[in-house]
This record gives sequence, structure tokens and C-alpha cells, in this order.
Amino acid sequence: MREFVIGSDQAGTKERGRQVLERMGRRFRRRGLAVDHVFAQGNPAEEILLAAERHRTDLIVMGSKGLTGLDRYLLGSVSRKVARHVLCSVLVVRRSVAKRESR
Repeated sequence: MREFVIGSDQAGTKERGRQVLERMGRRFRRRGLAVDHVFAQGNPAEEILLAAERHRTDLIVMGSKGLTGLDRYLLGSVSRKVARHVLCSVLVVRRSVAKRESR
């Protein structure tokens, strides 16, 4: 299993990403899975597509913010762009209903 974090290089983002990947990597390794970490800067959808191709990824698991209406139109959907253009399977995990309602 390969794990990727694609994000901007804003203050602290890279370090927080590394900490999360290390913590999650330990969990996966205890279960006998291999984990690769990739950091990239740029357009998130494009960087995910490039990483997936470069690493011959079998599955991409992504979160969804659940944007709708004008927000979704203006901001776009990274998961939708990735799912539309990548050659492997994509699993999009939505926020729980309770978290969405508390916003």
C-alpha cells in the first residue's frame, strides 16, 4: 500500500503532513503493508495524477469536503478530477453526517 499527501508548502503544512504520514505508516506497517510517502507542490489533482502514474498506484483513497452549489463550482472538486482522469480505482470518503451538520 502506498500513501500520498499532496499539499501546499505553507508554514507547518509539510511538517504536519510528515507527522500524520509517519503515524499512519506505523499503523499500516504493523499490519504488514508497505507505505511510501510523497510530498508535492502544485495543482492537487494534477500532482495526484502524476504521482499515481509514476508509482503505478492500484487505489487512491481521498477525502471529500462535501462542497455543494456555488462553492463546488468555484473551487472545483479534486476528487472528481482525479476519479475522471486516473487509470486506477478511486475511493472517495465523505465526512460523516454529524460533522457536516455541525459546520
